[in-house]
Amino acid sequence: MIRYPHATFWTVLLAAALALAACGRGGSKADTWTPDAAALSDEGPGTMVSVPAGEAQVGVKYSKIVSLIREDKKGTTLLRPLKIDAFQIDKYEVTNHNYYLFLKTLSAEQRKAWRPCHHILNVPHPHWTSSHYKSGRANYPVTGIPFEAAEAYAQWRGKRLPGEFEWEYAARGTPAFIFGAASDSYQPRKMNVADHWRSSPDLVAVNEEPNSLDVGPFGCVGMGGNASEWCTSNEIREFNVLDKDGKVVQGQRQRFRLRAYRGPNFESAGDLQCVLSFQGYMDPMGKTLKDKTLIATLGFRCAR
Repeated sequence: MIRYPHATFWTVLLAAALALAACGRGGSKADTWTPDAAALSDEGPGTMVSVPAGEAQVGVKYSKIVSLIREDKKGTTLLRPLKIDAFQIDKYEVTNHNYYLFLKTLSAEQRKAWRPCHHILNVPHPHWTSSHYKSGRANYPVTGIPFEAAEAYAQWRGKRLPGEFEWEYAARGTPAFIFGAASDSYQPRKMNVADHWRSSPDLVAVNEEPNSLDVGPFGCVGMGGNASEWCTSNEIREFNVLDKDGKVVQGQRQRFRLRAYRGPNFESAGDLQCVLSFQGYMDPMGKTLKDKTLIATLGFRCAR
């Protein structure tokens, strides 16, 4: 009997197993993978909805939140009018399949930097391999991508990211509905939020329940849950300047336009977290406001 040194034995065994797998199945799973034939396109008629110009009511309307704001004496972001020009916005969030088509146009280095990743746990995204989305996940919203990638995707499609108040207007309409599914009452059965599930909330396909039940006043689907969404913002704030060692440079500050994200997601729980006026901001460098701890629940849709 031939005896191999321990490391060599396992090397030979692994090589043999891989060779048998390749021969028996005609190659690896990655080699035989093909895009889902049922994947939705985000181009062409019916993929965007028109939002008319109007006076949007943006900000907090929900009485429970108004009461909390007043009790905390932190100032208010109460309902206020804001003029919005007419625009178009995607009916659905951008899906894994359409983002995959975008990744194929990039260099290998850029694909690696912008592929979906579950940054909270620093592990691969549960709906993706290193090169493509997993079977059955074509129409799920793409999440786990940085703001720059969402912006580049929009430009590739000849579109742009929506402004945060455009997003809110599209989600709420002129009545300024409080929750998804064009409602002033919290109905978690009609939106993909944590309270819809008994356990283990997760993303769902953009065209499947409960997300498909969450239809806004202008026809957008899924703005009351599933994934929060990247938006552009007019909010500008100052941040400390850091040296190469990460230490604050005294007397120097930089002004940045913040990156906004809007709306609840599948992990949002309770009526206070699930209002359509929910908003958050991240600094462009991804350092001060720790955007990589939140990015796993963030997707996007495009506007024009």
